[in-house]
Order: sequence, then structure tokens, then C-alpha cells
Amino acid sequence: MIYLYPHVAYSGRTEIIINDKDHFPNEEKGLVVEFSLRDKLSKRDAIKELNQIISKSDMKWILPRKNAYIFDLDLLKSEIETIQKYDWLWGRATITPEFEHQETEVFNEPAIETVVRLSVYMEEFILSQNTKVFLSHKGKNKPLIRQFNKTLKLIGFETWLDEDIMTAGTELERGLLKGMKESCAAVFFITPDFEDEGYLATEINYAISEKREKKERFSIITMILKDKDGTKGKVPELLKQYVWKEPETNLECLQEIIRALPIKGEGLNWKV
Repeated sequence: MIYLYPHVAYSGRTEIIINDKDHFPNEEKGLVVEFSLRDKLSKRDAIKELNQIISKSDMKWILPRKNAYIFDLDLLKSEIETIQKYDWLWGRATITPEFEHQETEVFNEPAIETVVRLSVYMEEFILSQNTKVFLSHKGKNKPLIRQFNKTLKLIGFETWLDEDIMTAGTELERGLLKGMKESCAAVFFITPDFEDEGYLATEINYAISEKREKKERFSIITMILKDKDGTKGKVPELLKQYVWKEPETNLECLQEIIRALPIKGEGLNWKV
């Protein structure tokens, strides 16, 4: 599929290409946006001209950044109805541009044009998007979960915690579903206050659905915790089919969570 975008004060073209098995059976699935710029340009000049094109066009879904571009894929899908069926196109993608000089013809005369290509490949994008750790808990346990959330972030994991992600006005079930789809694991903190009802039951159902779809790329992690009186939480019926742990301390709980995750934290590096 190829879509052409008109430009203001621009003598070039932009092609938005969706690669799928029906149209491109021998190529990797993905979204490719190509800008064909007149003349043979350096990378610096090509970026300068491309940024001018974007600023003068209706392509509000492309956000220029230093040495990269951000695609607002939800906005792109709202503008082009025929690509709305591609469920993997959602959220934002940060893309490093590729450059190429190609031979062409202008008024039957040989010429050189500069092609700037911005590509989002489906499998790579899905893997990059679905790496959050969803933290499911009873609201009463929020102070404790905030500490786990803070620690997981400090050691390189990206987390999903409702108070951080869901802004005012977000429809709750829609927000929970989106959060689960962005995640590679759901951690259920089961205290005596945790009950398999309401939105907690919804989170369990969403997690099981993601596990079926993503298989080894999604983990359901259940931690049975004690209250101040030493009373343990009870494993919800739907979670009994998965392994659960009963850590004695918060440190042991954190260790078990990290061990069960299907991903690793960021590699060690200098802070400066």
C-alpha cells in the first residue's frame, strides 16, 4: 500500500508504505515512510529540508528530535483510515533516519535525488514496546508497591503503575488493557486485602489473555505477602495454575520478581 502526502512549497514526494504478507510477501512486515528530496544532499542538509517539509505539512504525527524522529502512530492511524486494521501500530516509535542517493530523471534528464527513509519494523517494534512490568495490587497496599516500583526503575526496568500512567479522565478498563498489552509481565502482590473481584479480577483476566498470546514473552508473577499480623494472602483461583512464591522479606520478594521476569534490566553503564 502506498499513500502520497501533498506538500506545501515542496517539489518532492512522500510515500507511506505498509509492508504486509499480502503486498510484500518477501519483505519484513513494517511501516516505511520515504521522503524523496531533490538534488544530492548531505545528511545535514537533508535533515534540514526534511524538517522544513514536516513543519509546513499536515504530518503532525511526525515529531523531529535530535538525530531522530518520533512517530505518533495513534495519530497517524486516525488520519489514514485504511491502516487502522494494523493493531500493532500504536503508541510512539523513535526512529533513526536512513539516507540514500538514487538516480532518477527530471524532464528526461538524469538527476540524483536524496531519499530519507524512516522505518518501523513490526517484530522489533512490538518487542521494544511490550517490556513494561505491570504492578497489580490493592489500593490499600499502594505505599509498599511504590517502593517496589521505585526500586525496579532504579535497576533498569520500566514499570506500569496506575498512578504514574493513567492520567485524569482515562477510562479505567481501557487504560488497564493498554497497560497490560505494553507489558511483558504482570506482578500480582497478594496480601490479605487482595480480593479477586472488580478491577483486580479484570487485571487477572487481561494477564491470562496476554500470557496465551505472548507465551514465553509474558510472565505472570504471583507474590504472597503477609500483613503486620503475619496473616498471608490467599492465591486467587485463576492464578493457581501459575507458580507463586511466598517471600519472607521485601528483598526476597524483589529477587523473586527479577528472577521470574522474561527480560533483563539495562546493562551497567556510567551515570555521566
